[in-house]
Amino acid sequence: MASDIHDRRRIIGERVMRLSPPARYGIAVAATGFAAVLRGALDPLLGRDLAFLTFYPAVMVSAWLGGFWPGILATLLAATIADYLWLSPTSSLAVSRAGDVVGLLVFVGMGALISVLNESWRRASAAVSQSEERLQVTLASIGDGVIATDDQGRVTQLNAVAEALTGWTEADAVGKRLEEVFVVIHEESRRPAESPIGRVLRENVIVKLADPTVLISKDGREMPVDDSAAPIKTADGRVAGVVMVFRDVTESRRAERERTALLEAARVAERAAEHASRTKDEFLAMVSHELRTPLNAVLGWADMLRKGTLPEARRGRAVDAVHANATRQVRLIDELLDISRIMSGKLQLERTALDLPAVVRAARDVIQPAANEKRLHLAVSADPSIGRFYADAARLQQIFGNLLSNAVKFTPDGGAVRLRVRRVDGLVECVVTDTGPGISPYFLPSVFEPFRQADGSTTRRHGGLGLGLSIVKHLVDAHGGTVTAENGADGQGATFVVRLPIVSVSVDQPGATAASSNTPANAPTVGTASVSLQDVSVLVVDDDADSREIVAASLEQSGAVVLTAASAAEALDLLKTERVDVLLADVAMPNEDGYTLMRQLRALPRPDTAAIPAAALTSMARAEDRQHA
Repeated sequence: MASDIHDRRRIIGERVMRLSPPARYGIAVAATGFAAVLRGALDPLLGRDLAFLTFYPAVMVSAWLGGFWPGILATLLAATIADYLWLSPTSSLAVSRAGDVVGLLVFVGMGALISVLNESWRRASAAVSQSEERLQVTLASIGDGVIATDDQGRVTQLNAVAEALTGWTEADAVGKRLEEVFVVIHEESRRPAESPIGRVLRENVIVKLADPTVLISKDGREMPVDDSAAPIKTADGRVAGVVMVFRDVTESRRAERERTALLEAARVAERAAEHASRTKDEFLAMVSHELRTPLNAVLGWADMLRKGTLPEARRGRAVDAVHANATRQVRLIDELLDISRIMSGKLQLERTALDLPAVVRAARDVIQPAANEKRLHLAVSADPSIGRFYADAARLQQIFGNLLSNAVKFTPDGGAVRLRVRRVDGLVECVVTDTGPGISPYFLPSVFEPFRQADGSTTRRHGGLGLGLSIVKHLVDAHGGTVTAENGADGQGATFVVRLPIVSVSVDQPGATAASSNTPANAPTVGTASVSLQDVSVLVVDDDADSREIVAASLEQSGAVVLTAASAAEALDLLKTERVDVLLADVAMPNEDGYTLMRQLRALPRPDTAAIPAAALTSMARAEDRQHA
């Protein structure tokens, strides 16, 4: 039965080999097209998940019927179609999600592996057919080594391959016992292996050498071999001798190891893809929760304020809650934008000559209210002798703020948080310590990884996206420094140490700007009582009425005369009749965007109008958006 199956596979292989190249590539295209149609039909069930589900069979059919290159063609066509139709973003050959990238690479790798294995099978089938044809012509044309013996186990015949493998010529080997010519040992134990001849003569059965077996040739060469021995019977059934067929399996052993390595790599890639998928799902669930929580509070309080159902005593609490939760949501979005810039390599530092103690105090002032709420002792000290050095003031404040915020979050009420900044051996050393429970030893090695939290369960006490410390590490790295985390000597409290190289710079150097001139410690901010825009005429252009009104209200509180326009055309009409000192324009507007408005404004014939100072107001926060604006 096994022989019949082998014959049928051989016949099929021969017919497939006779297919013309157009037919084989046509099969690949047709199979991929059918798989794409079937995957589209399954969209209501699968959505964007399992984008490559129906394409694996298409690749297998293409490789089996067409060979290696049709299999590769099917793989590439399928990868392109799946990428364009089902991987995010759709209708594009770009891939934005890490899980999709891994899935795409796994599919291409598996497609290539399937094509290689099928091509190996096709070639093996062809080799077997040719070998069988040669066997019918002459024993000498057999590709394996063949040794025949008489019924006493003495060599009677060797073919050319056997001579090459054993190092014995037929003339020298004939008449000698097989054990002298065919010397084999176990590969692992290095002990002599039993010759199959004796067992064949005793039991009249086909015998195969145990694996792994090594043949030692006459000149001392060693090679792994695979062999079998069968009885040679006369017409009356008497055993007249033994024929042994063996081959050098060095290449096949290496190929087997390579196949094993490929399969293991595929399994590792599959596990990585599954991990990435789980991580993605956990991340989306966490982001959804963290963004919805403050949004629910904002919507709830705002709805009660709008309906007027809140008593006067609780309205102040409602306004504070709306502001606090909106600020929290902005912070979460800023963290997501920062980590996106970091992962895409688009994070840029704006280095200036800064006063580090002033930056430290600014970070403390931001965190102080949260510390006061938990009755924490927040102590900040900075060595004034550090002076100025070259760095990004805003990003340094973000580093200190994130570390202090993290310490305040995990320190119990009534505890203490301390930030100490000093100069040590040409470095600025910033140490943040707290009296919290410390960091779990199993989590400590991954404390700076993005989206990682020591407690990721639904019952966790502390919120957040798990991005703050990851952002700290990337910002410190960008400044050429290092950051480490450790627990206190008694296992209580966490300590974070940031070391930054001091790059001194003179304020008189070209391009150097003192931090005080960039972000002075006592500079007023928009919306505070100290800012006065009395008699300053401002034109606010935004198609969104709510955004337009809030900007106008903020400016009017500072004394500005505010004009508003809902479109670029309306703004240009106002500029014909009204005097405007400053123009604030949204970027994304229907029909004509903010960029179009600016081009039309700068092209106006009146110089005073064409030269009005202008700024873009937009929530599009990519680096390219900022550069374009």
